[in-house]
Amino acid sequence: MKRIMALLLSCVLALGLTGCTWPWQKQQEETNEEMGTINVVSLIANIEATGFPVDHEFADKRVTRFKLAEALREAARNKRTPQDGAAAGLEPGKDGYWTKAVHLEGKSSGFSAGDMWLEMTCGLTENLVRVTAHKSSQFGVCYLEGEELYTLLRHMRDHESVISQQAMERYGQLLGQAIEAIRQDALDNGQPFTGWEITRLEYLRSYVDETDDSTVNIYAVEYVMLTDHPEKVIWKDGMVLDSQGRVENVGDMGRLATRYWWWGDKWEAAVLGKTVPADELAEARAALNENNPRS
Repeated sequence: MKRIMALLLSCVLALGLTGCTWPWQKQQEETNEEMGTINVVSLIANIEATGFPVDHEFADKRVTRFKLAEALREAARNKRTPQDGAAAGLEPGKDGYWTKAVHLEGKSSGFSAGDMWLEMTCGLTENLVRVTAHKSSQFGVCYLEGEELYTLLRHMRDHESVISQQAMERYGQLLGQAIEAIRQDALDNGQPFTGWEITRLEYLRSYVDETDDSTVNIYAVEYVMLTDHPEKVIWKDGMVLDSQGRVENVGDMGRLATRYWWWGDKWEAAVLGKTVPADELAEARAALNENNPRS
């Protein structure tokens, strides 16, 4: 027995001198490396809707406190490895396509030393989400598989397309020319855009041109670029990927003023643009008048 104890003691000393670790020590080190200084899984495993203190972070009712808390609890039961995250392009420090950050502690609209933030990020690999917690110099990172959480993040900016068919018949060709010019310019700068779609062409309001009593109609326009390779897109200037893999906010179509035309009993014109604030109406009117074909 003494000889066996002596042998075990010598092995322990040898391991200590050579810097080797026991298997359970290695497992603990890997866990610490993955989790950082905050155990994110424990943090969210039993989270409730009341755990999110800042109201404006849930102004969009598509992602409510209750939906997010439920999705986090469900995902916390399905932990994945950092290798899974790396395979999905979600290593710490790398941006995903869809991200939402919320407070867990604090009430400020920005970062402060006493705040704790929870950031959830996902990419094109379905149901895999990187969840990161930050508080001062502390942090934690984990990878989770959760269908509900992934769906919330990927679809949180979705909105229904609104297309006026009558307006499309009148202005579709004009809009198409303008958007195609933006696509061609993007192609020249290395963007992998294969086409485009108009996702909104909606009547907003009208005003009467006091110079001749003609009516000017204001329409809002939104469009997306199509691509087969989102990973090759050069992201800049507020561009984002929508849930269908289309790229929003590419280029600036600005404002298109169409010429006047006669509708039997009145002259009419249109202003088409992604945004036409009220203070730009006078400028739009001037642009229309410049294009007035009448003598």
